[in-house]
Amino acid sequence: GTFTSNTSSFEDNRLQWQWGGAGLDGRVKQWEDYALALFGSSPSFDDGDIGLRFEGHHVSVNIFVKRDGTKYEGVHATPLFLGAAPMLVTPVPDDTMTYASSTWLWKQGQTLLTNLAAAVREFLLALPAEKREAAIIPVAELLAADGISTVPPMNLTSPPSWMVVSLTKEAPNSTLFFASHPSMTLQRSDLSIVAQYRLGQLLSAFADIHDNEIAAGLRASFANTTEITLSFSGGALDDPWSPQWLLVQASPPKAIGDDDDTLLVEFLQTEQFQVSEDGVMANHVHAMLRRKGDDDVMHAHHAASHTHG
Repeated sequence: GTFTSNTSSFEDNRLQWQWGGAGLDGRVKQWEDYALALFGSSPSFDDGDIGLRFEGHHVSVNIFVKRDGTKYEGVHATPLFLGAAPMLVTPVPDDTMTYASSTWLWKQGQTLLTNLAAAVREFLLALPAEKREAAIIPVAELLAADGISTVPPMNLTSPPSWMVVSLTKEAPNSTLFFASHPSMTLQRSDLSIVAQYRLGQLLSAFADIHDNEIAAGLRASFANTTEITLSFSGGALDDPWSPQWLLVQASPPKAIGDDDDTLLVEFLQTEQFQVSEDGVMANHVHAMLRRKGDDDVMHAHHAASHTHG
């Protein structure tokens, strides 16, 4: 079988998958292929800006330290991408002798990013029902609008595998996305205490991978936001293993902030390309945090120094 999209291209960050994939050797190489890139305004890194990117399968960490000469002016820590497949290592089959020397046996039961998935569901469930209903994009509508066709065994019940908040040089036009899809907007002050707490948990799932100073900066940015806009799609919210997709934007007051301080969080939990069993279907997650004013240093460097012709 195949999974295809008529918009599949590197330019818009949507990839075309073949059911055979890269094969076991190719997958193992992907899982072991991680790289660290360091960028500096000066060769010695003694002054000027510094950019760092750590990236590999299911992770992209971007940190940008702003300096005026040697004077520290702040740090940006997005875009930040996290993923996991599987989120839960399911039990091995009953014939455990076959798997006695495998990592599957001793890793069964391990989890990754399930806290993020739980925060997404609890946040959505804590919203007023009428507001939540207004923000739902039907899965079939998303698939049809994007020109995606599926054939067994990959009939999708989750949104497409592309994400709006991609690792592009500039943040996406989320305002245009929300204007052209079902969405809802609320003031944070109108959210219940539970909804505000769950939204904070969602941000903390990203912030907690950083050291205390960077994490505190991300939380301070979130604390300054006052308006929440979101769209979502997927299955039953009371099922932790149902497919889900969420795009949420947290914006500062217009009078004292600008669009650069807006935070975007995107979450995709899907049954595509992962190990599942009865009761554990959507076992693959992609998640992104991005502050709109944070440029992607890798793309900026490439555009400035490696453009030919």
